[in-house]
Amino acid sequence: MGVKLRGRKGFTVLETLVAMVITAGLLILVSYSVTAFRAHNPVAERAFWRALAADWKRSQYEARYRHHSTVVTISRGGEVRFVCDGLVRTLEMPRTLTVTKTTVVSMKGDGYVQPRTIQFHSTSGWQYKMIIQMGWGVYRLEKAAP
Repeated sequence: MGVKLRGRKGFTVLETLVAMVITAGLLILVSYSVTAFRAHNPVAERAFWRALAADWKRSQYEARYRHHSTVVTISRGGEVRFVCDGLVRTLEMPRTLTVTKTTVVSMKGDGYVQPRTIQFHSTSGWQYKMIIQMGWGVYRLEKAAP
C-alpha cells in the first residue's frame, strides 16, 4: 500500500482538507464581521444625530422668530416627529438605536422647553443622553461608553 507515484504533481487528501478548513474559517469570520457591522452602523447613528440637530434648530427658529410652537414626539417605534403649525416632519431612527420610553417635548411659541433627559441605547452598548436644558430649548448630547 505504500506505493508512491513518481512524476505526478497534486495535493494529497490531507492537504486538500486543511485548505478547505482554512477557507471555511475565513468565510465564517467574514460573514460574522459583516453581520456585526450591520448590527452597529456608526455612520447611520451620526447621520441621525446630525438630522435631529438640524430639525431641532429649525423648530427653535420657528419658535423664536415666528412664535410657532412645536411638538416633538420621540417614540419607541423608532421615529422622531416634529409637528409645527400643521406641518409634520418625521425622522427615522436607525435600527441600531432605541429609546427608553416614548417622550413628548413641547417647544412653546416663545422657545421655552421644559428641561428633561431622554435616554437612547445603541446595539453596540453605547448609551446616549439627550439633556434638554432649561430655557430656550438648548440640548446637549452625552455619549457613555459600553
